[in-house]
Amino acid sequence: MPMRGGSAVARALATGRCCVIMPRLGDLRLLACLAGGIAALGLAPFNIVIATPLGLAGVMLFVCQAATPRSVAAVGFWGGFGYFLVALHWIVEPFLVYAAQEGWMAPFALFGLSAGLALFVAVPLGGYCRVACAICFLSLPQFLALIILALSVGEYARAYLLTGFPWAMVGHALIGSDMRMVAAIMGGHGMGLILLILAAFWAYCLVEKKWSVGGLQAIAVAGQPLPHPLPRLPRLMHPCCASSNPMRRKIRNGAPR
Repeated sequence: MPMRGGSAVARALATGRCCVIMPRLGDLRLLACLAGGIAALGLAPFNIVIATPLGLAGVMLFVCQAATPRSVAAVGFWGGFGYFLVALHWIVEPFLVYAAQEGWMAPFALFGLSAGLALFVAVPLGGYCRVACAICFLSLPQFLALIILALSVGEYARAYLLTGFPWAMVGHALIGSDMRMVAAIMGGHGMGLILLILAAFWAYCLVEKKWSVGGLQAIAVAGQPLPHPLPRLPRLMHPCCASSNPMRRKIRNGAPR
């Protein structure tokens, strides 16, 4: 059953307001996978901060072009698969310690884990779209807001369900920027929400051809400095503990106490 407001980008294409090419569903999956991989470049060790909102904007744009809730879930799955495939590339390193005996398991670990975690993207997207689009007609801003909500719920569920897997969160892309101080107030999920809102704004600017506004935002994010070590803070001691005498440690049998 086609969604009432799901293919908002398709309507923009029909009215000539958008220059984005409408691909087939198979192409959407491949493009979403590539966009998800680009979004993961904002995480360590790549630390390209602007790549995360740009990649997420691409995933959102391809999700908006899907015609049914099932195709939305499929595009979201491949977007999440590409994201985790790049973000969790380090998961294969333990299997390479004894590569002759355990190296054959590395591809299964990487692809299997990426596919499993991509379900936390696909299921909320498909479920929310099926419920919301059956109730009311969604405009493009409303559909983008729905995508933000679904992705935020998926990120939160991934961090806590089945003891949680809080690695490769979207908000981790801001750890190396000056925005890392926001984590003390909003946490990792709040930082991820900032990037999701920025990505949705870029996707909206792309559809509506508001290049100047979106370009200024891109320049602002690109201007964030590369990761640098935090300054060393002076070690603070309680006045009762402050003393000019050196600290003595008692060692027995070679073990410090």
